[in-house]
Amino acid sequence: KDFETMLQLLNLYVYEPRKDTSLFKSFVQKAKSQTVFMMANPQTAFIDTLYKTMYGTNPLAPIAIPKAEYYDKINLDRTLAIFKERFGDMSGMHFTFVGSLPKDTTLQLIEKYIASLPTSAKKFSYKDNGVRPVKGKINLNVNKGKEEKALLLTVFTGEVAYSEDLDLKAKAISEVLNIKIIEELREKIQGIYGGGIFPEIQKYPYGNYVFFAQLPCGPAKVDTLLIAMNSQIDSIKLIGPSKANLDKVKQQWIEQAKTASKENSTWLQKIQAVLIDNESADRFLNYEKYVNALTPEQVKATANLLFNRKNVITAILKPEAKTEIKK
Repeated sequence: KDFETMLQLLNLYVYEPRKDTSLFKSFVQKAKSQTVFMMANPQTAFIDTLYKTMYGTNPLAPIAIPKAEYYDKINLDRTLAIFKERFGDMSGMHFTFVGSLPKDTTLQLIEKYIASLPTSAKKFSYKDNGVRPVKGKINLNVNKGKEEKALLLTVFTGEVAYSEDLDLKAKAISEVLNIKIIEELREKIQGIYGGGIFPEIQKYPYGNYVFFAQLPCGPAKVDTLLIAMNSQIDSIKLIGPSKANLDKVKQQWIEQAKTASKENSTWLQKIQAVLIDNESADRFLNYEKYVNALTPEQVKATANLLFNRKNVITAILKPEAKTEIKK
């Protein structure tokens, strides 16, 4: 019932973006206060240090936590100009609608509110600005905070040609590793509160991967957990995952996909991925076929490719040393 209202708002975003100085000032003030508050958290400050280490303080690198003074440099007029540059021209835009659309009037409404939007021959694309994680093996130790808490982060990075097949195998690696992390590190060693290992295979701006291991624990357990985690990684590289664990992952994925296929958001995301990123429609429509084709040998081979240990950052956060007062 609100479909036309949504399209009207879209039209206004393009033609009549509104500058609200008081709202902008309020945003800046809140953001600055939040930044100061976040940096007072030892874990947040630790992750900020990790990012700086990971990218060698490159000024173009991703920022974990913006500095408060960054907000003072934002110019509202320039911000609005950027918005108009990007959204005042609909060239190359994809509009995807999924759901209970109004019968008989959908096409007419789209023609009225979207087809009339301004376009040109201009083309927008991503740019590879050359930012890369530092290479080699790096150890980072930070002592911050008073509580008896520690955090172990290990980051594996590298360049690799992107493919949907590789992405699926990388996710399988993380799933089976997380089963072992729960069994060994949490239940047997009783060393972690949660966490796990998570992958990201990226296509843009260049083919690369990141495996991010996060293990919150007590300070006394850090060394034991680091050895145990590396042991599980070495195991999957040497002998691969057990068939039972891989089958467990497959079954869970298939069930999750069946549930997700009933959601509009799933279809929306997949349609956009096919249109914009040239992903395979067949891999979505016949997902079960691709999942069932995974073998322990394939997962093992992929683990050896991605866990080559050429570029590894091991970062450890521990509390500050207690000051002893001698009488």
